[in-house]
Amino acid sequence: MGRMTKEKRHDALTNTSKIIQAYHQVVAELSQGKVAVHEISRSNLYKRIAEKTGLCTKSIAYKLNHCV
Repeated sequence: MGRMTKEKRHDALTNTSKIIQAYHQVVAELSQGKVAVHEISRSNLYKRIAEKTGLCTKSIAYKLNHCV
């Protein structure tokens, strides 16, 4: 029996949706301060999302770079 893919695992789907939602919140917060997302570093972006979701920055980086 093989591993379940990310489309079949409920926890993977919820983590991905949490990250996407937090990403949009960070974008909205930055736009209020007249700062674009590409103007901050990736690590800063990942840390801001980690604070909102409670996930580690490594998993956030993987999801944003490969799954979204």
